[in-house]
Amino acid sequence: MSTAASQSLTGEGDATVGRRRATRNPIHRQSTVSFARLAHKHMSATKTTSNVAVVALAVFYIAMAVIGFMNIDNCPVREEIPIWMIVAALASLINIANHFYKLYKESRNQPHPMCVRISDGLLLVFRPVWFIAGCIWVYTAYENVTFDTFDKNNYCDQLTYYIALVISTIFCVIVCFVLACLCCACCYVVFQDSDDADDDDNDVTEA
Repeated sequence: MSTAASQSLTGEGDATVGRRRATRNPIHRQSTVSFARLAHKHMSATKTTSNVAVVALAVFYIAMAVIGFMNIDNCPVREEIPIWMIVAALASLINIANHFYKLYKESRNQPHPMCVRISDGLLLVFRPVWFIAGCIWVYTAYENVTFDTFDKNNYCDQLTYYIALVISTIFCVIVCFVLACLCCACCYVVFQDSDDADDDDNDVTEA
């Protein structure tokens, strides 16, 4: 009799647990679906904002190329500066075009063409080297540049030079920031490994 009673109680307990799980599952599923929708909405908004920023950069690079082309003969203090602006802008525009082309291919679940991958690889190497060259040309002319048209040897169009100077400075700041982050990461790894080694030595000593 006691065995039957215990089985009855066990069955009632299982039924109660089953009802609780059935009650919780819809809520859990609903919260999971809501979280997935919220995450998808956030990712879509972030992607849209990123694309808008890329388009704004493209407009800036077009203006940069136009200014460099219009003043290609108006910077005798450093004739390379307008050429540098044109080439840097065109390289950046090609990179942006590749970005949107890859997004188009991804929307159709198609692989990226080999030519796009090759051009991205070449630009990844070329652009930093070209920006470093531009920094050298811009900063070496800083002491001698003048915006007075009477001094033809040291003259440079004011807008052209200031745009080149701002871009070069931003590039240098980004490079310094990246190097600082890398140094911090390396220091963290080194000190973390040394701390782990000390802990292991202490464990061995205590053992």
